[in-house]
Amino acid sequence: MCCRILPNEPITDVLPSGAESLFTFEGEANQVIAVTLTGDFDTELTLFDSAGVQIAYNDDFNGSRYSKIDGFILPAAGQYTLRVASYANRAGGTYTVVLEESTPLMLTPLGNLAYGDTVSDALISGEQDSWTFSASAGDVATLVVDGAFDTTLTIFDEGGNIVAFNDDAGGLVTSRLNEVRLDGGQYRVVVGSFFGTAGGNYALTLIRAEPEAAITTDQGITIGQSVNGDYGDGSEAFWTFTGQVGQVVTLEVDGQYDQVLTLLDSAGTALAQNNDFGDVDTSVIENFLLVQDGVYFVRVANYNDRIGGTYVLTLSEGESETPTNETPLSGNVQTLRLGQPTTGTLDEGENADWAFTGQAGQVITLEVQGSFDTTLALLDNGGGQLDFNDDFGGIGQSRIEDFTLTSNGTYIVRVGSYGDQ
Repeated sequence: MCCRILPNEPITDVLPSGAESLFTFEGEANQVIAVTLTGDFDTELTLFDSAGVQIAYNDDFNGSRYSKIDGFILPAAGQYTLRVASYANRAGGTYTVVLEESTPLMLTPLGNLAYGDTVSDALISGEQDSWTFSASAGDVATLVVDGAFDTTLTIFDEGGNIVAFNDDAGGLVTSRLNEVRLDGGQYRVVVGSFFGTAGGNYALTLIRAEPEAAITTDQGITIGQSVNGDYGDGSEAFWTFTGQVGQVVTLEVDGQYDQVLTLLDSAGTALAQNNDFGDVDTSVIENFLLVQDGVYFVRVANYNDRIGGTYVLTLSEGESETPTNETPLSGNVQTLRLGQPTTGTLDEGENADWAFTGQAGQVITLEVQGSFDTTLALLDNGGGQLDFNDDFGGIGQSRIEDFTLTSNGTYIVRVGSYGDQ
């Protein structure tokens, strides 16, 4: 269910067991909101931006069974979506959700930063820490925060406007703002927690970066080839290769220092990344299934974007077992991202395939809701079926819950209709 929610107008409804309710509202950049969800079950509250990216979440606010996103600053003007659910989508009942104007969490100013600085501190639960730095017009800055909790990172200009916001760019506890172009002046960097109530130790780094340009390279690599290269301090190297849909590849880089290896599509969108595959100097993207024909980019860089050096990059055919229950992929495989809802239309008699990259030991939940009798299948990169569901929460809802991935690499999510109707 989806409808509009207005400020200061509580909505009370009944959530069926295993279901969810979606509410949309229009927000302004820098607007501070609070959303409170109470019910007779263990509630769960999630906020998504206009692109469907999860930007805030809460469960068990202050140890209670209700949920609250408090003092959250909206990063941009546009439509936002609230998802009301029970914890793990296992219960249901009567609930009340209310959207209100709010004030930011308590802000603790801590000091000044200069390019190249790394500072360490501890965030107090329920508060935010503030650091300032000066920039010249045209500067390009990268900021990284690593913490003992799920961090968030925001840059504000002198007028208090949000310049950039990030959560989880480098993993659950790492937030990263990459190559932010600045107009000059004083800037404020705010370190917070995704849940709003967490805290702990963190380290914040400010780096002067080179302006990002379109990916250009005349360096090519082919299957079965190893190449030698080097890059300067604070820079990166790109290589290209041509791939075909359904092809499985493995990339490996060994270097002098701590390397990061990234695979990107022809538009420059990151598809997979690895750092420290069994060794601090080695990174591997293993058995990655290509989902479209065309040119792919391989980026080699240092972990903290500071130290250059020499490296060896190898591109090889990946290993892909072909089980007896192998099924062909649909003609248009799209990318699915963790925490980002997607919508689509299924033609009669066809399937829709979505690809995502997972890590061994990662636990995921997949859910599809439609206006027809949906089915949901999880496939490995060879097309072998790993799990299947039909009618989890009703005839239009299918769900694969708490599935543990057994290896690193690409997985396929297949949406279909029962009986191919």
